[in-house]
Amino acid sequence: SFFNKIIKWFKDIISKLFAKQSSVTKTKYCNYYDSNGKLLWSVSLKGTFTYNHRKAICVSSEISCDIKDADWKLLSSSSAEQENTAVGNFVVKQYKLGVPLKEIEKTLTLTCDKNGNMK
Repeated sequence: SFFNKIIKWFKDIISKLFAKQSSVTKTKYCNYYDSNGKLLWSVSLKGTFTYNHRKAICVSSEISCDIKDADWKLLSSSSAEQENTAVGNFVVKQYKLGVPLKEIEKTLTLTCDKNGNMK
């Protein structure tokens, strides 16, 4: 009946409003290769989020760097939580015989929506 449909509709809304929190963890990678396809370094941003169909919140973020080639050095790295986004910043620099050649500065982001979908 119409009355039962309305009750079901209200129950659906209430269950969404008071939904149990879930959590999700995701990692995003930034890999850098030379012209021969050899991996020189890899930086990853790991974010953990809670969500409950009303909103998502980033509860932790972590950035890590794996340098595979001695010519490259990590100059700086940091991560932060901003509402439903994990943000990671890093700077790597290439040196040949102590001479600075190339510097790469990047920002990685992970965003979670209220349903736990990541981008």
